[in-house]
Amino acid sequence: MLTDHDKLKNFDLQSFLNDTAKHNIFRLKKEYGSLGPVLADQLLLYKKATLKLPFFAEKYCFFTKKSFEQSSSERAAIYKSSLFSGGKMLDLTGGLGTDDWSFSKSFKKIISIDKDPGLNELVKINFEKIDIKNVTRLDADAYEYIKADNSFDLVYIDADRRGSAKKAVTLDSSEPNVLLILDRLFELTSIVLLKLSPLIDIIYLCKTLPGIKDIHVVSIDNEVKETLTILQREHSGQTTVNAVDLIKDKPNRIFSSITGKQTKTEISDEGQYFYEPSGSLIKAGLVNEYAAANGLNTVSHNSVFVTGNEYVNDFIGRIFIVISRIEFSKSVIKKYLKDNSITKANVSCRNFPVKEDEIKKLFGLRDGGENYLFFTTGKDKQKLMYHCRKERISSNDSIVTG
Repeated sequence: MLTDHDKLKNFDLQSFLNDTAKHNIFRLKKEYGSLGPVLADQLLLYKKATLKLPFFAEKYCFFTKKSFEQSSSERAAIYKSSLFSGGKMLDLTGGLGTDDWSFSKSFKKIISIDKDPGLNELVKINFEKIDIKNVTRLDADAYEYIKADNSFDLVYIDADRRGSAKKAVTLDSSEPNVLLILDRLFELTSIVLLKLSPLIDIIYLCKTLPGIKDIHVVSIDNEVKETLTILQREHSGQTTVNAVDLIKDKPNRIFSSITGKQTKTEISDEGQYFYEPSGSLIKAGLVNEYAAANGLNTVSHNSVFVTGNEYVNDFIGRIFIVISRIEFSKSVIKKYLKDNSITKANVSCRNFPVKEDEIKKLFGLRDGGENYLFFTTGKDKQKLMYHCRKERISSNDSIVTG
């Protein structure tokens, strides 16, 4: 009699997914028995998987809802593994195994543990599909596993942040709790890598964790996805913060600085170009320094928006051409929008007392289109609206609006 492992290993997932129209998600258990719940997850997740985990999807790997949601995207996993290499690595929170897949190219051997036997079976099948041979997946509890004597070049933790009342913005709200085991981890390795929530506060991290050598705030297509924290045993020097922007089919863009470095920027709420820094720059607290390094001005002391009369090639974020800069007044803006036939726009508010949804409701705006409206507070505390359009480069390399 075939076990579920054998049934899944030999299951033709490609044909199953190609015929999704004939499957009723509520009848899968009746049709496929114990495989029904697993196959239901595939129907729900595969469209998302082609974007987040394209290689895994191409090989028709299996996913579970929770492990898929918490897994690193392939782009983030590849960036992460580019930071390290060595002989032996320990992953205390194996999950779906995306990070193990990428680290397997940088380390000779990986021990990956997870206390969910069902998920581990799926991962083992997936690793056979994608021909990963140097990862050993074990059913184990992190707290128990690290009691044994061993040594590793790197220990990696992507703690479980789901279901936390605190939304995992503190270290003790995740499992395993790194604060309880860090001393022991430093007996097993000299380097610990933590993948943390994009919501976690960097100042809090620096005050709470010892030995932080580097922090990498990683955004994908301008949205912050994870905060990587590298701890090094006995490190007592400065911490380098890196804003990392991963854009599909383009080189990674990175800006780095030392925590606590004070940078003065020129303040100006006028300029030909309007810059919206990447989420990673904002989260990392590096907007002022990045603006100064590129000869740009911040709109005000508290604004993350940047202006300038010079075009900065390959800016980490988005670049717009300013059509109009208007001091905020309901009547003035309503007339401006009417005169310019603007009924649809992309609205963003930063350091502004009114939220995006309220703005759209106030002026009867629908989402989308070529017009971008940015609301913020200027250098003299006046409320401002910038009407912008995205820049693009024409065939003769001149900048035009579009």
